[in-house]
Amino acid sequence: MSRLEQMIAAGAIDAQLIEPGVPTPTVPDAAAALGVEPQQIIKSLLFAARDGSVVLAIVTGASRVDRH
Repeated sequence: MSRLEQMIAAGAIDAQLIEPGVPTPTVPDAAAALGVEPQQIIKSLLFAARDGSVVLAIVTGASRVDRH
């Protein structure tokens, strides 16, 4: 069990992990697999800069992120 799964099981995080059982490489794929609208999907994007810094963006599935 991952640390995230442990925290959810312990009630430290009010969340539920959902595994649709099919590949979901895109927001439309994930939405279709779960039977929801793309706006209901949350995606995380991790950007690494040349200087070694990183930025994590968590946005709705319908949102676009400007890397600049």
